[in-house]
Amino acid sequence: MTTLLITRDWEWECCGDDFALGSRVQWDVYPLPAGWGGPSGELAVALGPFADTLDGLQGHHGLSQYGVSGRVSGIHRVIAGEATESGEPEAVFQVSFREVRDAEGGIPGPPVVGWIVTVDAPIEPHDPH
Repeated sequence: MTTLLITRDWEWECCGDDFALGSRVQWDVYPLPAGWGGPSGELAVALGPFADTLDGLQGHHGLSQYGVSGRVSGIHRVIAGEATESGEPEAVFQVSFREVRDAEGGIPGPPVVGWIVTVDAPIEPHDPH
């Protein structure tokens, strides 16, 4: 099993294909940058307990040495929100703890800025040939 963060930025909007539970995917995977993962990493602030489950990032426009090929077995939406504990609006990300059936989730609400996706296969090195 591999759990990835997919951001819905220009990269996905440009070249990403729709996916849903059960979709067969073949994606490039990038390791998490140092300090991003784990319970005290930078992503923990944005993604809460989901940050500790991430194995990597999915991307399209780089020369990844790793990939994953398998079926999508879980999707959680990452949505934009605002935190106002300090009294001033601050952009944050929140993870929908309710699993969705496809990338859009069919749930109205705040904009989707990405997904946490589980694929039923391990990350493997790309064949250099």
